[in-house]
Amino acid sequence: MRRASLVRLGAVTLCVVAAWTLPGVSSAVLRVRSYAGQREKLKTDVAGQLRRAQISNALVFVHESWRGTLLARLRELGLNAFAAERVVNAVDACALQEALDASEPGAADATGASTARAARLERVLAYARAAGPVRPTAGGDAAERVSLNASRPPSRACLDAVAADERYGVMPYARFLAEQRVGPDGRVGGDVVFVRDLGAANAGLRARFPNRVWYRYRQPAGLRDERSPFVPF
Repeated sequence: MRRASLVRLGAVTLCVVAAWTLPGVSSAVLRVRSYAGQREKLKTDVAGQLRRAQISNALVFVHESWRGTLLARLRELGLNAFAAERVVNAVDACALQEALDASEPGAADATGASTARAARLERVLAYARAAGPVRPTAGGDAAERVSLNASRPPSRACLDAVAADERYGVMPYARFLAEQRVGPDGRVGGDVVFVRDLGAANAGLRARFPNRVWYRYRQPAGLRDERSPFVPF
């Protein structure tokens, strides 16, 4: 019995050591670093930044991670948050990006908007799932990891998405919801409107928010970074 207990204790010890030392997506060190980075982002005083910057009549684009953008686009097509997470974990991110970009916007067809959206979602998922087996990317924040098929050449849109995360930094869009305002018509409005950065699809907001000054939100280098995070687009 004593020997069996020692064996179990040794196995548990090895598991703990491996979790804290071995590289990979399940590394506890990587998870702690990820949580620490997310906490710092969530402490960002957006209201204070707006007061100091004194911008007005503005449309501010927030760059979420590539993963976060894919999740948001899937939710827009009708998936709940849990289902969207499962899809992004299970399919090639490049193929998913290509399918979302190639599919038609959610315009109503003869049978109604909800049917059109469901058909669009079905096409997107079928294309992404056909891309073959995937493996999750290692390292970085958990909220930024995607899955890829290493044997599938990346598209230009895929490479641009990766480059954008590195160029602009990433912030959770949910952090800015407290500063959103709703206009008399029941739609998002107010002096400063925060929207997700969707790359080429941003041009579609010209008609919705005409005559506004466009800014991109620059992720602060840290809590002591006093530079304005609102950079002319």
